[in-house]
Amino acid sequence: MVNGAHADGEVEPEHYARFEERAGNSAMTPDGRLIVSRHPFPYGEAPEYRVVEHVGNGTVEPFPNEEWSTPPGRTASASAR
Repeated sequence: MVNGAHADGEVEPEHYARFEERAGNSAMTPDGRLIVSRHPFPYGEAPEYRVVEHVGNGTVEPFPNEEWSTPPGRTASASAR
């Protein structure tokens, strides 16, 4: 994710978050929280959680909660990644 837009139209890119897994649709909430979907493309392993919130330092938590974000057929675990 990159941010840094200015009112005068110039943009200075700045890294906001980096993800080890495939990040999909991203949304910034009005209070500044970053929510991102993770896609289970037909290659590689499916992500542990379908939707996560970036909480800083490369850490994510399932969003809105672990039960909802865990893909069908998987069991919610005790720890978020």
